Amino acid sequence: VRRSTDITPLLILRVFSQSRHLLFRNRTHSFESPARPLRSATSQANQVLALEALNNEQVKNEKVAVILAQRERLEEVLPKLSIVTEVLPSNSNFLLVRFEKAEELFKYLTNNGVVVRNRTKEKHCADCLRITIGTPEENDRLLTLLKAFIQ
Repeated sequence: VRRSTDITPLLILRVFSQSRHLLFRNRTHSFESPARPLRSATSQANQVLALEALNNEQVKNEKVAVILAQRERLEEVLPKLSIVTEVLPSNSNFLLVRFEKAEELFKYLTNNGVVVRNRTKEKHCADCLRITIGTPEENDRLLTLLKAFIQ
């Protein structure tokens, strides 16, 4: 088999990172080169925004700094709550947190408009909810609801 040198490099992203502040859920996006269009199920306007976001390092760096600061904040505050039994180490844009009454808490948070992922049935994740690191305001809301749930 001969290797072709005529292949255009291809990058496929399943979901845009929060660092680019673009979330296209459950879609696959492929970027070939600046001269070739983005192929996906998104509109032309979203394609333009996505390519602009990928090229804006300053905005990305600012968003990453906020995510890191907010992750540190939640890593510090969550273990102090009586319903939290463990905050697992993370180098990502989310925390996996073990809670007392995780199933009940999951329903409470989702009923109050806070989206978390229920991981309680995953292997080694009993009583765990996956919390995506949000904006300071979103994290404030999460913490307020957690404190209200405790009372």
